[in-house]
Amino acid sequence: VWDKNGRYLAANGAVMRTSVLGIESFWDEAQVVENTLAAAKVTHADPRSLISAVLASVLISRLLRGGGTDLDADKDRVWNPRLVHQEYRQELLAYLERGSDLGGEHSVEPTYEQESEQTAFKEKDRPGIPIGSAPTGHTQSTPTDPGFFATLVQNIINPMLLVLSWVGIRLRHESPRRVNRFFSENWNKDRPIVQLREDVGWIGIDRVGEDPAIGSLARSTLANYMFLLKETKVLPRANDQGGNLRPNLMDQNHDAEASTDDSYSPEAIQTKWVQELQSSCFPAYLKDLKLDDRREMGYAFKCIGVSYYGATRCVSKDAVTDPVYEGNQGLFRGVLEQVTLEAGDADTNGAVLGALLGTRFGLEDGIPKSWSNGLQHREWVETTIEEFLERVVDQYEQHSQSQNA
Repeated sequence: VWDKNGRYLAANGAVMRTSVLGIESFWDEAQVVENTLAAAKVTHADPRSLISAVLASVLISRLLRGGGTDLDADKDRVWNPRLVHQEYRQELLAYLERGSDLGGEHSVEPTYEQESEQTAFKEKDRPGIPIGSAPTGHTQSTPTDPGFFATLVQNIINPMLLVLSWVGIRLRHESPRRVNRFFSENWNKDRPIVQLREDVGWIGIDRVGEDPAIGSLARSTLANYMFLLKETKVLPRANDQGGNLRPNLMDQNHDAEASTDDSYSPEAIQTKWVQELQSSCFPAYLKDLKLDDRREMGYAFKCIGVSYYGATRCVSKDAVTDPVYEGNQGLFRGVLEQVTLEAGDADTNGAVLGALLGTRFGLEDGIPKSWSNGLQHREWVETTIEEFLERVVDQYEQHSQSQNA
């Protein structure tokens, strides 16, 4: 689908769900990159989506290895030794081509650990709906039973279609003016109005400045993997299959021959992407990202950009007027609040930004207590996290023992 539509869509759906892969095998950056690309590639093909996912997970892995606290020490560290080898870089570039019509046959083959009791898929507990139970008076059916789909259609799908049809008929018989008046006058009319105080408790994300150590770590991470944009062959087409010019590549005043213009050459597109990513991750001001732009709020660079920008802010005692914004927890709170109020794709932006801030500061010293204590289903979340971390720690200890042997 992405190929057929001109390769122009670079959505944020991959980066929003792959941050956790910075924890898995965090001691081996090459494995982190491989895991992230494999997971992101399941749903996203655009190099901008993929590099955004890589930047998030790699920065998390480097933070877990002690990066971002000592500027001088970080300068001498080699995080991924394989990056100096051109063969490795070409394998990653070829991997970007997989799933596209470019082929990518010479890319690295992802490796996966053998399934164990710890990693095996387990059915989730659903309170009130015991697995394997059937309602009283009904015979339980499974997807392999002949009557399963007939039952599904009869009991769920048909009633849903009936309701939707009724709604559609009602709307068709309502005059457009009446429908518009309903939505303009009554829609959400009882929603409480949020009054923002003039003093928000701290000086804001743009004025606290960049923390030198983590800022340098983020910039080096970006520099290390920028080649995925600079050298990729997976680029948007100037024309789709119908001969239509892509508005994000072509000026609307250009004709079809504009696709041969040097300004739309592969090198020009690559340069444009590089500049976009750099300016997104390190903008002068938060407003420069235009997070609430209706047409581009789901763009991957906006998500990774605001996440890098927010996660590299400096903790300052002089930045607060309200005690709840003091220290690491205060910065965590203030940055996430401000980014959320920028609207746009706020949940996705918050997911990645929160992952980076959480890794930087940790659970006890990072997430505000009033937030973590009020978390719904906290016990289930903590149990799931503990099981995951136990497996990661076991693997890390095995790795350390093999290195010392």
